[in-house]
Amino acid sequence: MNFSGLIQDFGPLTITGLAQGAIIALFALGYTLVYGVLRLINFAHSEVFLIGSYACLIVWGFFGLDQNSATPSVLGVIGLLLLGLVAAIVLSGLTALSVELVAYRPLRKRNAPPLAFLITAIGASLFISETVGVMTQRNIKGVPPLIQPRDVFVIGNMHVTNLQILIIVLALVMMFLLDRFINRSTPASCWASRRSPRPCSVVSATCAARCWAACCWVCCRTTRLRCSAPSGCTRRRSCCSC
Repeated sequence: MNFSGLIQDFGPLTITGLAQGAIIALFALGYTLVYGVLRLINFAHSEVFLIGSYACLIVWGFFGLDQNSATPSVLGVIGLLLLGLVAAIVLSGLTALSVELVAYRPLRKRNAPPLAFLITAIGASLFISETVGVMTQRNIKGVPPLIQPRDVFVIGNMHVTNLQILIIVLALVMMFLLDRFINRSTPASCWASRRSPRPCSVVSATCAARCWAACCWVCCRTTRLRCSAPSGCTRRRSCCSC
């Protein structure tokens, strides 16, 4: 076996792998968060990102912008990014909620085995991706180039661009912020405690009543999870009994 090509392109392949791996790591974090709460590997999670991306593209398309358009002004880019972000949040949230209501909740009501959830998740993923593919005719869509790629430094035949550095840095920052949010913030503690076997008094002492109310409302409306507080607990109402 000839490894000369691999050795020669080791540098470019490494930086490309780091940049693409940083993006994949963000998707993996989403899978981990969903599994940590619902104990379900949601294979349709990437399709939720897909819908959010197309929502942003549609918003930009309303203004006549695509991958062949000129880059708007700085204020225009900021406004379009905010509008695209709002559209992506709304449509991706509705997509996730629809998958929950149509696919997962009926199985949960029937106490279906884990394999049924796994097969359903794969089916939901294929359904959404193929539906979007048919609707868009699988044409390439994009936005005007916001950042022109250029070499920041070169080591041998490895050209490291500003986009690759930006992707890796942003991914690391987002991972760090998510870790701080999960381990340090009160809302995340409330969220995690719904899967915790700790006694009601401990959970109540950990989370404020207002945070509990918000967490409970979201969880009960979407996942129908219930508090595992003991029946004799005097503070059961603050332990998010729905």
